[in-house]
Parts: sequence; C-alpha cells; structure tokens
Amino acid sequence: MLEIVKIAQGGEAIVYGVSHTGTDEVVIKCPLTAPGKNPDFIYQGIMAESLTLKLVPLSSHICEIKEELIEYNPITNMIICYCVVVERATNSLSSLIKVWCDPD
Repeated sequence: MLEIVKIAQGGEAIVYGVSHTGTDEVVIKCPLTAPGKNPDFIYQGIMAESLTLKLVPLSSHICEIKEELIEYNPITNMIICYCVVVERATNSLSSLIKVWCDPD
C-alpha cells in the first residue's frame, strides 16, 4: 500500500482512496459516528448496504466487496468499528439504473 487519501465525506460515511501496487483500484468506506447516535444502528446500515452489494445480480456492473473489517467487543456485545473495502465504482448510478431497466 502506498497512500490512503480522503476522497469524499457524506452524512453517513467517509470514503478513502487507496493507491497501491495491486491490480484492483479500491476504496475504503468507514461510517461516521456521532455523539448521541446509536453506533450499532449506524454500523448495521452500512453492513446492510454491503450485503446488498454482494447480493445484487448485476455483479459485472457494480463494485465488488473485497473485504469487510469488523472490530467487535464481546464484553459489551457491540461493534466498535466497521470498514468495508470495495472495488472503486466504474459506473454512475444513472448508468446502473439504465442497465437495470433495460429488458435486454
């Protein structure tokens, strides 16, 4: 791995670009936690999104989950940290909708 750079931040997560010597271009997505918000709820949302990506039948058109990193505290029975490493998206959401809606 050569470099990790923050490339985007939304209301729910930060996305980091990873420059490395491997063949796949990947990003790391880490959810944002905030005081007063239930971290389990935040982690469950991004984990559900990752599971959906794994199950969508358009695997040739969407990014692939490469790795999921889960830090879990068995004493409190809570997730402490969750990050997902995904292949960098090559298609926009609008192009994916066109593919999804195309009957051919």
